[in-house]
Amino acid sequence: MRDADRQLVLRPLLGFGWAGWVLLAIAILLSIFWAMGVDLRYQLLFVVHRVAGDHATYWLVSKVLTWHYVEVVAVFPPDPDFGLVTLCLILVAIHIHPRRRRWWTYAALVAWAIVAPSLVVLVYDVRKALWGQHDIAIMTPSMARIVISAALVAQITRWWPIPLMMGVIGTCCLFNESAASQRLGWGTSVPLPEWMGDMMLSALIRWPYYPALIGLLLWWAIRARLAVPGEGHCDCGYDMIGLTGPTCPECGTPWPTPPETSPSTG
Repeated sequence: MRDADRQLVLRPLLGFGWAGWVLLAIAILLSIFWAMGVDLRYQLLFVVHRVAGDHATYWLVSKVLTWHYVEVVAVFPPDPDFGLVTLCLILVAIHIHPRRRRWWTYAALVAWAIVAPSLVVLVYDVRKALWGQHDIAIMTPSMARIVISAALVAQITRWWPIPLMMGVIGTCCLFNESAASQRLGWGTSVPLPEWMGDMMLSALIRWPYYPALIGLLLWWAIRARLAVPGEGHCDCGYDMIGLTGPTCPECGTPWPTPPETSPSTG
């Protein structure tokens, strides 16, 4: 196994740390609300309106919730963005994977899943407020969103096929969207061929995203769990039974409690 996947204790598949229990409780509550037909969006907007007024409610709807709605509901074709759907898929894969994660991993994933879908609009507001620029330039913030998403997933998985797939499909979709939006004067100052904005091409690019993401994440997680070495073996696979040294002679990984000598070794 790679250095990133080495561990001294196999995390049980049904075992949770405190972060996992918190997320599990939230997931159960959301499932109950969904089954009861509770509209949490209305409750959220009601609270924001009571506390912060009309302007805050309008900002939340137009700058945040609208783009999350597009990422979750727009399935014809699906939008390959790092939002709530991608977040749930990654969290499931992390839970299956045997390696333990620190709390900041979950915090970074949740924070980026909240910010990423509306990043283009937020950047536009900042440009307008600071420099008075009213052009809707989607190329730079969208490319930054793709790069940050791929880098975050690469840091978590340490397996290049997943971020590579996200980067390639995300970049193709970005050029497709930019070519299509050029007719409205949006996108990029670099002229793009009209065929890049074709709707059929958009569908061919977007549809493989979620099947590929699900397949790659499950392959990464299940393969790592099945490859965990047995008892008495270092995480690199070296047989430590009968050895009394403080580290593995193969890879140098610390071995805090040398295993007892098995009967077969005398």
